[in-house]
Amino acid sequence: TSDEAHVALLSMHHIISDAWSVAVLMQDLIEYYFSVKAGRTPRVEPLPATYADFVTWERAHLDSPAGDSRMDYWVHQLSDAPPVLDLPTDRPRPPVQTFNGGTHGFQLDEALTEQVIELSKANHATLFTTLLSGYEILLHRYCQQDDLVIGVPLAGRNQPELQGVVGYFINPVPMRSQVDDDPSVAAYLERNRDQVNGALENQQYPLARLVDRLKVPRDPGRSPLFQVTFSMERIPGIDEQGIAVFLIGQGGHTFHVGDLSMETVDLTTRQAQFEITLVVEEAGGQLFGCWQYNRDLFDAETIAELSALYEQVLRGMVANPEARISEIELLSAADQKKLLTDWNQTEAKLPETQLLHEWVAKSAATHADKTAVVCGDTELEYGELNRLANGVAKRLAAFGVQKGDNVGVLINRSVGMVPALLGALKAGATYVPLDPEFPEQRLVLMLEDAAPKVLLTSRELSGELPSGDWQILALEDIEPSADPPPVSGITPESLAYIIYTSGSTGTPKGVEIPHRAAVNFLASMTQEPGLTDSDRLLAVTTLSFDISLLEMFLPLVNGATVVIATREEIKDGRRLANLLHDEEITVMQATPATWQMLLDSGWEGNSGLRLFCGGEALSRILANALVNSAKEVWNLYGPTETTVWSTLQRVEEGDDAVTIGRPIANTQVYLLDAGHRPVPTGFTGELWIGGDGLARGYRNRPDLTSEAFRDIALPTGETRRLYRTGDLARWNRDGVLECLGRVDFQVKVRGVRIELGDIESQLEAHPAVNQAVVAKRTDLPGGEGLVAYLIPRGQAPEVSALRQYLAERLPASYLPAAFVTVSEFPLTPNRKIDRRRLPAPVSGGAATGERVMPRTPTEQKLFDIFAHYFESGSFGITDGFFEMGGDSLLALRIVVETSEAFNRQVPVDAFLRHPSIEQLAHYLDSSETDPRVEDDLISATASGIEDLDHIEIEISSDELPALDAVALTYVPEALASIAGVARDQIPERWFGGKPRLTNVYDLPQGRIGVVMLPRFEIDFYKDPDGVRGPVIEALELAAKTGARTVSLTGVIPSATNHGRDIAGWVADRNDLPVLTTGDATRSATIVRSVEGMLQQAGRDMAKETLAVVGLGSIGHGTLLLILNVLPHPKRLILCDPYQNDEQLARVRDEVRAAGYSGDVDIVANGGALPPEVYGASFVVASTNLPGILDIKSLKPGALVVDYSFPP
Repeated sequence: TSDEAHVALLSMHHIISDAWSVAVLMQDLIEYYFSVKAGRTPRVEPLPATYADFVTWERAHLDSPAGDSRMDYWVHQLSDAPPVLDLPTDRPRPPVQTFNGGTHGFQLDEALTEQVIELSKANHATLFTTLLSGYEILLHRYCQQDDLVIGVPLAGRNQPELQGVVGYFINPVPMRSQVDDDPSVAAYLERNRDQVNGALENQQYPLARLVDRLKVPRDPGRSPLFQVTFSMERIPGIDEQGIAVFLIGQGGHTFHVGDLSMETVDLTTRQAQFEITLVVEEAGGQLFGCWQYNRDLFDAETIAELSALYEQVLRGMVANPEARISEIELLSAADQKKLLTDWNQTEAKLPETQLLHEWVAKSAATHADKTAVVCGDTELEYGELNRLANGVAKRLAAFGVQKGDNVGVLINRSVGMVPALLGALKAGATYVPLDPEFPEQRLVLMLEDAAPKVLLTSRELSGELPSGDWQILALEDIEPSADPPPVSGITPESLAYIIYTSGSTGTPKGVEIPHRAAVNFLASMTQEPGLTDSDRLLAVTTLSFDISLLEMFLPLVNGATVVIATREEIKDGRRLANLLHDEEITVMQATPATWQMLLDSGWEGNSGLRLFCGGEALSRILANALVNSAKEVWNLYGPTETTVWSTLQRVEEGDDAVTIGRPIANTQVYLLDAGHRPVPTGFTGELWIGGDGLARGYRNRPDLTSEAFRDIALPTGETRRLYRTGDLARWNRDGVLECLGRVDFQVKVRGVRIELGDIESQLEAHPAVNQAVVAKRTDLPGGEGLVAYLIPRGQAPEVSALRQYLAERLPASYLPAAFVTVSEFPLTPNRKIDRRRLPAPVSGGAATGERVMPRTPTEQKLFDIFAHYFESGSFGITDGFFEMGGDSLLALRIVVETSEAFNRQVPVDAFLRHPSIEQLAHYLDSSETDPRVEDDLISATASGIEDLDHIEIEISSDELPALDAVALTYVPEALASIAGVARDQIPERWFGGKPRLTNVYDLPQGRIGVVMLPRFEIDFYKDPDGVRGPVIEALELAAKTGARTVSLTGVIPSATNHGRDIAGWVADRNDLPVLTTGDATRSATIVRSVEGMLQQAGRDMAKETLAVVGLGSIGHGTLLLILNVLPHPKRLILCDPYQNDEQLARVRDEVRAAGYSGDVDIVANGGALPPEVYGASFVVASTNLPGILDIKSLKPGALVVDYSFPP
């Protein structure tokens, strides 16, 4: 720039140089400068080696035993290392890694630099080791991880001949840091000193080879093995000149060599190879550093804060080397005040009445004639609601309920839920909500723990309730009362309700919530997000989920209206959208999964709707979609133990992570580390909550209560009772919280908090499962979900059987989306199961053999739709949707997309019945011409009887491709007359006395064969021993065809005691297919047809008179399944040609036990069906005899599903 000042720019690509090379070049430039100035020849020694020599040496080394030894060293160090460092970022991580960089420079003062050097000497560690240790300690505290890996670029110049060579020699090596034992600073330095020495000795093993050898999972959003690095070049002969300061990349650093003065010029770095890199160098008695970071992940302010905290860590290390690393203080006094006091200023005045029911009664007096509750066609005004609640309270008192007693509430969704809850509170009791949909075993556990004095229910449910010491009271038996019950004497500290959540051992935990906590919560929600008497809130949550408190009571204390959605409406996005519109809803609270279901169903939003979202993490994509679909969107967070929601945040459109906001009224939140010390802004900490929302504890579980609710001494000097949420979170600079996941393995999936131990303990109780681990994953085709990992006892159990097993024992939300069989679980060095290393489910892994590609235009179109959600190379048209990892939410998305693609309505149940592309394509093609074709096909297949004109006698199984299943049947009586031969000649003349394969059908369900026994129906009853040999031969024939299952048809199941006799005959034969009667599948098929026929006719089962003809195993199962999954008919007519009155009476008892409360008529059958059957509006016939039902005699307009078939 002048005769005295010059600017030199040195630019080199990394492929030909590294930091050491820059220093070598700088040293040479200085030598040339002074030699030219002095008029002498530069003193530069010739190089004894070249970069080509290095390449040759490295190849030879890697192929030698020494190379194998170095590989073994790194594999031992890293075989169970965590795959990623979970850095809290300022913005969501892009799906593909970016490299947009920024820098932040710093320098330590001379005093601190000297102290760090002295600490290193005192602990026999290098300065490099001490500075690296400080960086690792900072990251452990920042990420709340006790095991992490950092990349450290090492020079890679082990041979002296390479010291002066310019080239790329650096090899980044992974340094692992484990601090689960929380060592002292001095002990940690000693540990790191040994590790650094080991890394230096084994640095000549290329990183790329190591990544391949370890089979590190590749994530396009992260670099493999490590995502942060630390660098400090120590170059012999160069460091003392101060040249190393050039390696920092920051401007303003000066150094002098002779009369030459040099100053670095800042060249802004715009690239970052890793997420964070810390470079530190020593020059002139000071330590200088530079942070390089990815600008797409971090704000400049965040890196500046980290830099200041790094200095704070170093000060803590030198101040007390015997302190444990968790004890190093990171916060200044000002930061402590901000985090502990300023951001927790939430004091607010509570309502005058602090009893929940009294607040509602006060509102009812003000709005007596206004509608309070709506469900379907039923409404309750506030005055009616209050009188009904009074009546409930008085009847409870008559049953002996007193202050502090528990009252169970087990009612289907209806307006009756609200007076039941209020009435229990007015009686001075604590209500315990119970969902009728829960498995009986779970309900029994809850009831036994709660020990309610009375169980409030309805008549329709009273017949199927678990028995116990509680009294049963049906709402229908209660009369309203204008007079309030006597004052119960309860206080704000008395319990209002007990909500049961998961227990880690499989036993539900009862969370006890006092009135004060419930009132505080509702008062806070009234102010923000806010609710007024003009609002109409749609309730979509089960009473057993704590967020129902808001749905049931927030409208009532404010004079608003609560509209209760039915169970059927809640599960159907289209119906829910219609309800939002028809009922003019202004407020709705739901989990993200429900909001996603609404959007997927085609809901276009509502500009007048205020939307509350909580129960699980709200993704940014969903948040933006909701913001554009509603007036307001609020994200809410809170555990049951702190009364529903504890923080809230109004959501705006953006691209940053969705936060959970600030604490609600009279609530304090603290982010603490493992030592219960508050963490700095931006750091990950465990979320603890205090204030008026705290529960009393867990019912009958003082051990769990003392573990979860603790008295914590805070740095302010005060001790507070706090609840440990188990969630990780961090503060941002504005005092807003971001939730980052769970500390332990208790997770939330679709709004339901789940202890994975619940599922694991149930799986391990299965006879075919030895060990089970359940984990939440976010890489399933349908998004997040649960995956069960199993070590089987012998042969792996069928996935369908496991699903059914769990469905009978756990709520639907607990069922894993996928099952993975493994031979062993990955373990940590401490012999604990390492859940982070459990394998991802293989999409389409349930399919076997070569994948079948689309063959028709319909299959191709469906394949393209599936490819939006599954990797196109991972499935074929025969692979099952659920076995590929799909779930019900993803099924709904595919149904909507399929409906749009084919310009026709595709029912959800049609997809569930045809879960492969091949099956669904067949359904679509067949039902385009005649929707009945598919039902007829299933009917024929289920019966196992085909058109006799198509029988081909004695088809050789050796000439056939493998079958999927075989239907076992016998000779039809009509064959003799058709063939014109004597009946007793058929078994030998036509069959040779042996079972024969008579038909093969290529169906969407698979390749099905029919094997006919050389016996007639009567033989199974006259000569049961005589059929034994042919049956075993038939099973052996089925095995030869490759069939995996054999279905017993016609009278075979009943004649062999539902197949138990046959099972006994072949109990020791492991080479034969699995036996099944197919009755359950057949019943399900019939019910699907009933449901489909009702939909096509636009009719409601609740308005039908249903006649069921034939109550054998299939008809009986069909009847109970109809009552379980469809609305109950107004009247039932039961008729069976075989069963006696006593058997039919037992069926009637089972119908009542299933909750049916309508009329049940058992009619006699005297050879022809009685007239009552023909007077029914819907008839289901399922018998073993044809021609029983005379279609011409049916009532006009009657619907009929006749599955009777010739035996």
